[in-house]
Amino acid sequence: MNGLRINLFCSGYFSTTASIFNMVKMFLGGLSTYTWLPIFGTHVPQYMADANVKFLKNNMDWALQEREVLNYPYDESNFKTGDVLAIFRLDGVD
Repeated sequence: MNGLRINLFCSGYFSTTASIFNMVKMFLGGLSTYTWLPIFGTHVPQYMADANVKFLKNNMDWALQEREVLNYPYDESNFKTGDVLAIFRLDGVD
C-alpha cells in the first residue's frame, strides 16, 4: 500500500534499543500533579535529571555545575518591559 520501506540500524539492534531507552529516561517523569508514583508528580525524578545532565555533558559538551538553591527576595520594580524569566528544569523539554 505504501511501497517498500527499509529501516537500517547503523549501530545494531542492541545499541539502538539502549539509545532509545536512554532517550526515554530523559522525558519520562514529572507527568502530573500526583505524587504517589516516582514517574508521576510535579517534581523531576533523580534518574531523569541524571539522564539530562549526562546528555548535556556527552552530546553538547556542557558540564553543569551544581549550585546552592537560594530563595531570592525580588522587587517587582526591578523587572522592566522585555525582561525574560528563564526557567531551567532537567526534564528534557526546557
